[in-house]
Amino acid sequence: MASRIATTALRASASLTRPQAAATIPRIAMRAMSSKPAPAERANEIIESVPSNNLVTKTGAIVLGTGLTTAAISQELYVVNEETVVLAGFLLLATTIARSIKGPYAEWANGQIAVRTSFRPHPSNTKSHLENSRDP
Repeated sequence: MASRIATTALRASASLTRPQAAATIPRIAMRAMSSKPAPAERANEIIESVPSNNLVTKTGAIVLGTGLTTAAISQELYVVNEETVVLAGFLLLATTIARSIKGPYAEWANGQIAVRTSFRPHPSNTKSHLENSRDP
């Protein structure tokens, strides 16, 4: 009984507050708060993210991949199931981690290369020092 009263009270209060909240914010102001880029800009970003130099090969690869995927799903050659969702989530997570680690790893690797190259002349320097110390 208490849950019915609470549900009724929540529904009544929600129906009272929604029209008031919607009336206080004009639709033009809500559009101004949006920070989405224009569709043309977004399309250009997607095309630029594809690795290639030529616009025809960039868009061709996108269209070919989309077409093959659509054909495979529509002909039931591939059935999207929970493993597909898990794979997509894993690939998204792995890509995000790889992009975030790429910069620090490159700095560390360059530092290791610099350290190892600085030790390369060490054996020859040691041999020449030993030969010079034996000569007196």
